[in-house]
Amino acid sequence: MTAQPSLPTWRDSGPQYGRLSRLLHWGFAFFFVISAGLGIWGANIENGPLLIVLLSLHKSLGVGLVILWLLRLAWRIKQGWPDPIIDNRFNRLAAKTGHWLLLVLIPMAVLSGWAYSNAAAFPVSFFGLFELPDLLPADKLQAERLQQLHHLIVFLLLSLVALHILVAIYHHRYLRDDTLRRMLGR
Repeated sequence: MTAQPSLPTWRDSGPQYGRLSRLLHWGFAFFFVISAGLGIWGANIENGPLLIVLLSLHKSLGVGLVILWLLRLAWRIKQGWPDPIIDNRFNRLAAKTGHWLLLVLIPMAVLSGWAYSNAAAFPVSFFGLFELPDLLPADKLQAERLQQLHHLIVFLLLSLVALHILVAIYHHRYLRDDTLRRMLGR
């Protein structure tokens, strides 16, 4: 009798990511790419109805990202991270540093955007279902500074995400290990 292949579980196990980790990772990646794209598009068009729609969606997705971020953080605290595929000191340090930077920069990007919107006298809502309280009173000079801070944090975050993708491709194509496959669920 041949052994049945084990079914994927929701929990992480050894070096493998479970279903929930993969779902949170790819759901977050999907919303992040759309939100960042809308924000970049909105920053490059003139003021008008399209800009209001784009930025409203961008902000709503930002609120959604914080919700997913909180779920991911809680899951990581409960689960820890799966064992690394290549277990050496450099890889452990690089992976932990990259993951912690992502965990820190994500809420910083959202909070700076929220504060910027408030300082610019624009509300932040979650798809019109509810409005977030203002973090700051309207202040044009503060809005300009927060806009610059938000753009800087998002630039750093996008750079880190690009590096994250390049490292995954490097592991897959050149090291030929399972680093990428385990996040794909294969």
